[in-house]
Order: sequence, then C-alpha cells, then structure tokens
Amino acid sequence: MYLAELAYADSVEDIQFGLKHHPTNKKKGKEEEEDGWELAYCQMKSLPGKPSHYLAVRRPSSSSSPYLDVLLVARGTKTLSDLFTDAMLDTTPYGTGTTTTTSKEGSVAHAGVLKSGLYLSKLHADLIETLRVASNKQKVKLTCVGHSLGAGAVSIAAMEFKNQNNKRYDVSVTGFGCPALVSKELSVEMQDFVTTVIVDSDVIPRISAATIANVVLDVMEYDWVDMGRRDVQQALEEISSSSGVITKVMSMVDDILERYIRPSILKSTKQRMTPILFPPGNCIHFYRDGRGISGSRAPCDFFGEIDVTRTMLDDHTIDSGYRRIFLDLMREVMEDPHFRFEEHSKDQKR
Repeated sequence: MYLAELAYADSVEDIQFGLKHHPTNKKKGKEEEEDGWELAYCQMKSLPGKPSHYLAVRRPSSSSSPYLDVLLVARGTKTLSDLFTDAMLDTTPYGTGTTTTTSKEGSVAHAGVLKSGLYLSKLHADLIETLRVASNKQKVKLTCVGHSLGAGAVSIAAMEFKNQNNKRYDVSVTGFGCPALVSKELSVEMQDFVTTVIVDSDVIPRISAATIANVVLDVMEYDWVDMGRRDVQQALEEISSSSGVITKVMSMVDDILERYIRPSILKSTKQRMTPILFPPGNCIHFYRDGRGISGSRAPCDFFGEIDVTRTMLDDHTIDSGYRRIFLDLMREVMEDPHFRFEEHSKDQKR
C-alpha cells in the first residue's frame, strides 16, 4: 500500500525520498550500502494509455541470489488524461492473436487499461533485460503494485512479462481497487500471480458498461413512492402538532405522488445485461460486518454488480478507503485502538 500511494507523489524527488525510507529497508553499518530500492525510471506525466509510474531496483543485490529484484508501480487516476483512459470502457480481444499472450480464445479486456499495460511492458522490456545482464543475474523477480487504474495497468504488464519470458521472470502483482479488467476465464488464469484487494463497496472493481446499465435500470424501476410518503409525513409530524394540517398536506402529497411520480416509474423487469469484465486474479475482499472488519477470498464474478451504498466512492480512495480499513483491521488484531502504521514501522526498525 505504501508503494502504491507513493506513485501519487508530485515529484521525482518525493518518490526517491519515499523509496529511501521504505519501511522494509534494512539499515547497515556506516561503511555498508543501505539495503533498499533505487529508482531506475520515473514518468511523472500521464497521457491517455500511458500512465504515470516508476521502476526501481533493489540495491545492493545479494551475490548468492540468482534474481534481480525489480519493482514496477503505476499510479491510479489523478489527472484528466487518466480519466480518458478510465472512460475507454469498451472491451478489446486479448489473447486471441492480438498480443503475445497465450490466453484462451475469446478473452477480452478493458480497452483503456489494456493499452496502458501493453505500454508499460513494451517500454521497460529492454531496460529490465539490460539491468539483468549488467547485474549478472539469471532471472528477474518482478514485483508490480498499483491502485485503481495503476493496478489494472501493472496486471496487464505482468501478464505480458510472464508470457513472453516465462522461464526468466518470476512475476507477482498486488493491486488495490483494480478496475473490472478482464473476462472471467482470464481472471481465473491470472490467479497464480495476481492478487486484487477490494475494500467493502468500492465501486471501481464493479464498474463496466454492463453494470452501469444494470444499476440505472435498478434505479429507474425502484418504486420509492411509499417510502417518500412516509418521510414527508414524519417530517410534518416533527414541525407541526396539528393533525388537521398534516392530513391536509398529506392529501396533497398523495395526489402528487400518485398522479405524477408513480406512473413515471418503469415497470419492473428481469432484463439485465450480463457483465463481461471482472477484477483479475485472487480477489481478497475486506468489508465491514457490523461489528468490525472481516475479510475473505471471493470469486471475481462476486463483483459483477454495483453495490450502491453511501461509501461506494470513499471506499475506493486510499485515505478514506484502503488505509482506513487496514488501520481499523490492525487495531482489532493488535487490540490497540491507538495503533498507527508509522509508529509500528519505527518499532520494527529498532
């Protein structure tokens, strides 16, 4: 989560500083090089289909390890260019000869995010190979991290690296709030290297053309007249003690509701679109259970319907969504209502 949030930094210097102070970095003696991530590439500006991201290499690398540790982190939606990428909700064939992947025929992906992922893999293929050769390593351990749009982009990039260099790349992805990205069969295929974390009612992993259309139909067919009448009556009872006034006003309200509102509500039908896109890989769902925070693995098609709640937008953000629910969860586990990640990291370093 720390690395995903770092991608939203406003400057290269901020990202370098964040990598230098990563909680897992190991302090060594004065004459020894500190064990941590070294920034190798950073693209701060995003364009449609070309997300902001950074690439880092762990230094110093262990001489006994055959792996070069590489980190690829992509930023989520922050600018207008990112919104254009998000808005490309069309599905594009993926794994049917249009790319180098070996996925099942008929697989599709989110057009905008697919373009972003292919951009990342093509941009860094030569650089990563150059770094591997220069470090005299046999293989690459590629760790990909991202939030929102960034999670989707690195998932596609990881798929590309894995399928193009299966024997040379050890790939893993951790995505937070990844969009509905790929078809179900491709999502299942990605389970051995992609983990998608989803907080409660986060709307982004559930959004596709089909689910948007379905929720619009749900709203248009929802008969709220009786509840609306009840709310008006309760409001009148709070502001007036005269039963005569309440009865007179409610008579007018009933007339308006029955004459103008109820006829405009669509007749309920069972006709709905079938969702095609789902979040990729192993989906880990953290949710509020009424008493605290619970979590479980969920099939990708569990997120095939938009969950309309008050927190559906906030749950997608890092501050009020992911960091908040992880903090609440850790306070439960540690049995410490004052637990803070920053203080825990300092104690671990000591």
